[in-house]
Amino acid sequence: MTAGFSRRGFVKAGTAAGAFLLGWRGGRVVAASSAARLNDWLAIGSDGAVTVRVNCVEMGQGAQTGMAQILADELEADWERVRVEMAPIAPPFLTRRGHYMTGGSGSIEFHVGKMRAMGAAWRDMLVRAAASRWGVDPAACRAERCTVVDTGSGRRLDYG
Repeated sequence: MTAGFSRRGFVKAGTAAGAFLLGWRGGRVVAASSAARLNDWLAIGSDGAVTVRVNCVEMGQGAQTGMAQILADELEADWERVRVEMAPIAPPFLTRRGHYMTGGSGSIEFHVGKMRAMGAAWRDMLVRAAASRWGVDPAACRAERCTVVDTGSGRRLDYG
């Protein structure tokens, strides 16, 4: 390194800058956005943006995009408002054998049922919550592009 800037100093400066940009909170780094974490796999921000956590590495088979699309489709999310985030290497993102791995082109096959069920369950919950707020039957509502629509009145409520 040159001009008195050591490798150690460079690493410390980079770490400090990264912690500052992400927001340092009590010994752990947290995302700067304000998202309601619905479970370990899914969060919806106050702006309606949907964050899907995946535990499979993108290695050319489209695993991350495919898993997020499956969940977003069932959730009736607007794909323009969906983002994918790598899940931490910790439960519940580990396999039944305690591994965090991608291999054998089985990522989507392994997760498709879980992602579909999760998206459908959260869509139903969001529709029921909006119907309750409006005092209408949930059957009179539908989800579309990150919003719930009251088909009778045309009222709309964003997922956020």
